[in-house]
Amino acid sequence: MSVIIDGHTGAIKTLSYEPGLQDTGGLELGVNTVVLMAEAAGLGAADYNAALTLPAPTDSRINVLAVAFAMVVSVAVADGNLRCRVYVDAQDADHMIFDETLAGVAWHTFTTTVTAAALPIAFALLTDGAAHTFYMFLWKDGLGAGAQVDVVDMIEAVGANDTGTVAVPIEVLTIDGIRGWATFSATFDTIDAAGAAGQGMTYITSPKGGVTTEDIVVAGPTGGPRLLSNVQGFGNWWNARAAHTVGSVGLSMSENSGWPGYIEYLEYIYILWNEVAE
Repeated sequence: MSVIIDGHTGAIKTLSYEPGLQDTGGLELGVNTVVLMAEAAGLGAADYNAALTLPAPTDSRINVLAVAFAMVVSVAVADGNLRCRVYVDAQDADHMIFDETLAGVAWHTFTTTVTAAALPIAFALLTDGAAHTFYMFLWKDGLGAGAQVDVVDMIEAVGANDTGTVAVPIEVLTIDGIRGWATFSATFDTIDAAGAAGQGMTYITSPKGGVTTEDIVVAGPTGGPRLLSNVQGFGNWWNARAAHTVGSVGLSMSENSGWPGYIEYLEYIYILWNEVAE
């Protein structure tokens, strides 16, 4: 099907991306007593390991900019502070996703966002569409009989962590080569590693690289399918820059002060637009 806009013929185009939520599931099947007082050396000495695969976009116009992680570790018996590091594929600083201290008996949840700027080697691995193994190392600084851990879980997704501070959009996805009218639909969610859902705020920004919403905005709660519409509510976005030039949009997740310890992530996005021919 084609559409005539301003004397130019356009063809209907679509693209989609469904990265979803990748979850290790519960890695602790019983109780792990941690007696080491320093981080063990070698991947074979990790307390836990699990492989996850984050699908890569099949369309080159879609660019992933951020991968979000959440991790939960339940400490049932404390012995000083418990230390925890998580690596992807290799035990060094370039591959380290988490470096945390777990104080006392508690259900500890941590979140982080991995980007090319902050952790380029790990980010390249996480976004290549292949399976990668996460290794968790635990040790303690107490002098007693050991700390006990009874729950461990990790999740990853295309998105950003929710720091619980002011709302500052973090761009996590950009889409290039869109011109004319475009309709977006998507599913977003907010979740912690224990599987608890929350409410978040999600923005579509245009042009990409911006930190303010210009053409499209959708605010939480964002659970379930939503049509991303412009502020007039027509359900479409118009590339209003120079006539018929290739445009681009960015998908940004905002930090939400009500839900610290969560990540906001993209389940799927679908875009239909009219590709205007010159």
